[in-house]
Amino acid sequence: MKIIRDEEFAGSVKLEFELLVSAPPGERERTRSPFYSTLGKHEGVELGFSFRLLPGNTGDERNQLYGGLFDEDDEDEENPDSSAPAGNDSGEWCLVIMSAVEPGNRFLRLLGQLWGLPAEEAWMAFHVPLEAEVLSGNPADVRQGPVVLRLFSPPPSGPSLQEMLRGFTPIPLPPVELYFTLDVPGWRVEIAEKDPAFRPGIFRRFSHPPFQVPPGFHHPMADGVNLPPPPVHRPEPVGLPPLPEHWSSRPVDPGLSIYEDPPPASEPGWIQIFGARGDQEDHQIYRIPANTPAEQIIRFFEVGSHGAGCDLQKTIDLVATRIAQVLEIIPGTVYFADIAGLKIRFHRQITPEELARIEALYDPDEWITAGLDGYLSEWEQDGPLLQRVLEENALCLWWD
Repeated sequence: MKIIRDEEFAGSVKLEFELLVSAPPGERERTRSPFYSTLGKHEGVELGFSFRLLPGNTGDERNQLYGGLFDEDDEDEENPDSSAPAGNDSGEWCLVIMSAVEPGNRFLRLLGQLWGLPAEEAWMAFHVPLEAEVLSGNPADVRQGPVVLRLFSPPPSGPSLQEMLRGFTPIPLPPVELYFTLDVPGWRVEIAEKDPAFRPGIFRRFSHPPFQVPPGFHHPMADGVNLPPPPVHRPEPVGLPPLPEHWSSRPVDPGLSIYEDPPPASEPGWIQIFGARGDQEDHQIYRIPANTPAEQIIRFFEVGSHGAGCDLQKTIDLVATRIAQVLEIIPGTVYFADIAGLKIRFHRQITPEELARIEALYDPDEWITAGLDGYLSEWEQDGPLLQRVLEENALCLWWD
């Protein structure tokens, strides 16, 4: 990976990555664009992200659904193996950037390091849709040559019906603009700043949860730029169902990270998990009986319902069924649960044979719905899809 600084323009940073094309088997038949993945190394550590270049804009319902996975009715039957996006009569395009999990986190933290932002614990968002203005090249056939795009933030959108019913108000995010070059023939991706004033906005949009720029942070290029205020703490939850019998919850202790394992319960027969109900509740530490079925936890926290739309209950049922089957193969304990994530730590080291049995539970058509998007975005197709499960001895599902 190359890092290029332009000291004449307020120290602007340009990053150059190696490009990988990684559409899983059967995936190209269901999408107008393959998954692209970037790969770079900084000080010997791999980092990168995945993305899709899609026809239409970020307001297109198809592009909001799992980063551009379309219904089977939209398949390109004449050329299902094409690695280029389909044509676009409107002339509009969007780019959906997706985290490659830990390499994506390292990418975001490197940006913080280069830009002087305190981002040691930043986590990259799994789904960042951006509008794309074509400056040069042909995005309908990226194999012809480099495509240069100006990426910018989509217009503000109102809350979903589910959010409105729960009384949740979306956090306003600052504007974003940057340049993006996709060079398929040269196997290269380049990201360049348009103006350092957009750095706080880029961090807020690329982070999960949205990164809060410290109040004292200031860049001279930001003078005169009217940025929205940082996100505020969400209000206390209202109208949520009562906890099951014997369950209790409390705020997360200062200094704890919800992205790590929760502290163990002080008494035998109990476990503690990080959890949040719906969009309205901040994450809490839940103390629950150790024998609580994973299915009950999944249904209580509505795991997988984030972005599920009309198929909310169907998605939760699928997640609960598959996890019950997984835990029949190897026992484990849930330690994180919310509408967009589920983490299970196994009680002993999983074996390659058990990993193969778990993979066989999931039909490729349900990979995204079942929460395997994080594994899918980093899969290079030369080994098990869930290889990282073997390495981490944990199953981590995400929806975004």
